Amino acid sequence: MTVLITVAQCGSLSAAAGKLGLSKSTVSAQLVRLERRIGARRLQRSPRAVILTEADRAYLCQAVVDELSAGRLVRLLPDWQVVDIPVLAVYPDNRQIAARVRTFIDHIARRLKRDSLVAPAA
Repeated sequence: MTVLITVAQCGSLSAAAGKLGLSKSTVSAQLVRLERRIGARRLQRSPRAVILTEADRAYLCQAVVDELSAGRLVRLLPDWQVVDIPVLAVYPDNRQIAARVRTFIDHIARRLKRDSLVAPAA
């Protein structure tokens, strides 16, 4: 999961490899292993960049939930309570939203919708 997130954040295998201190071929091999394990291709690849797909975002959101359930991640705000206030997530429309921010927003939106705490704005 770390490799997938880092590649998505960096936008290329080479940049992710440098950030992780691995070779480009090692990063590529780890992505291939992940794809085989979950039975789906990850990341939209082009000669110049890689981009998270909707399936990637859903996978990462579920992976976070699974990691929390397994106790490998820790909730930072375990006693947080929802209050009746509007929640807005905004970003400049001329920029691509960072993968980790998009994943967080998607997770929160699904959780709030699932728990019937909020409905998407019309």
